[in-house]
Amino acid sequence: MKYINIVVIDGKEVDISTLDKEKREELANEWNRRALEVLGYHEVKTA
Repeated sequence: MKYINIVVIDGKEVDISTLDKEKREELANEWNRRALEVLGYHEVKTA
């Protein structure tokens, strides 16, 4: 069995493993930020 992770970017389905490392990290950071917001945490922006 093979697991693949698909994400929709600009209306096209893309396998995450085909993205470059920077884009995968950017997506992971965004998803983690959103998950923490759901749990009640909020980002504190400093200067």
